[in-house]
Amino acid sequence: MTCTKCGLSRFRRQIVDGYTQIPADILFVGDAPNKTEDMLGVQFVGENGGLLDAAIRQATLFAGLQTPPTHHLTNIICCRPTDSVGGPNRQPKAEEILACRSRLLGCVGRVKPKAIILLGKVAKSNAKRLFDNVTCLVHPTYILKVGGTESPQFLAFCRALSSVFQVVKENQ
Repeated sequence: MTCTKCGLSRFRRQIVDGYTQIPADILFVGDAPNKTEDMLGVQFVGENGGLLDAAIRQATLFAGLQTPPTHHLTNIICCRPTDSVGGPNRQPKAEEILACRSRLLGCVGRVKPKAIILLGKVAKSNAKRLFDNVTCLVHPTYILKVGGTESPQFLAFCRALSSVFQVVKENQ
């Protein structure tokens, strides 16, 4: 996939456009790729991914399921928001989010999720009005900053996920 709809194409290593299962019961939508994700081409790797994986496992138990619902991961934008090669991440600009909107809508069309979980402030403020059946949660980065898997925020995150998992299971 190639894209030059916004200026981020000048600084990215690669497009980070989603992975896991298609179709899927749940679509997780994060904010934007970070430096590691840009290098690897995969969302939610490293500590963020480990925390999300742990939350999915815990939520599966809370929901009384044997296996988690199928899920797909993507971001509001698929290029790392930075102003230079190797520079720090910044918040995505409105024009970058708008340039990636058709890709996100296409992703939803391909994945056909029963539920969409928006992770983080950027995803919440830019995608909530686009879709029905949306749950907004904090980003795993926030949970890592406030204590990780030992924090009350992690437990709350897992409980919220388990509620979505239960609804998805009931609607199958």
